[in-house]
Parts: sequence; C-alpha cells; structure tokens
Amino acid sequence: MAKITKTYWNTVEQQSHYLVADLLNKILPLPNLRDKKNLDLNKDADYRTLTFEYENNYSQTKLPDQEVLAEQIAYEYLLLVVKSLLKNLSDFNCHIPDYFTGLTN
Repeated sequence: MAKITKTYWNTVEQQSHYLVADLLNKILPLPNLRDKKNLDLNKDADYRTLTFEYENNYSQTKLPDQEVLAEQIAYEYLLLVVKSLLKNLSDFNCHIPDYFTGLTN
C-alpha cells in the first residue's frame, strides 16, 4: 500500500509540475520548463508546503483522481505565485494600486 501511495503522489507531483510548466511556457519565453533542471518546484518552499499539506489532508481519506488533484495543486500554487508577483510589483515606484482591480472581469 505504501508503494502505491508513493507512486500516486509522485505522479500527482509530476502532473502538477507539467501543468505549471505548460502554463508558464505559454505566457513567457522560457526554455522547456517541464525539465526539472529549468524549473524545480521542489526548491520552492510554497510548493513543498502545499504538496505536504495535500498529502497530510488525504492521508486518512480516499485519494481523488490524480489529474484532479494535480490540477488543484497547480492552481493553488500559481495563485500563490501571482500574489507574490503582485506584492513585489507594489514595490516599484511606478506602481498603480488600482491597475489590477477588476482586471479579469
């Protein structure tokens, strides 16, 4: 059972990495981010914390579909990235606080 669970979480982690990498590759002119040499999410404390929390939350319950869980992790991680970007952008002298209000509507 432990080996199945380890394989399950490794697959979820790889799928969430691919989702993040593919989205970033669509938006930014970066090298192949699916290659962990170019984007190693495990070096990011937020990503490690997020995956750790998911593993703990599902330790006593039935595991959901891997693709669904990978998407949830990728989505939450990217939200953290966007929040961090917005915070760092606010440090720029030319920052306009209202610029991002309603941007996605």
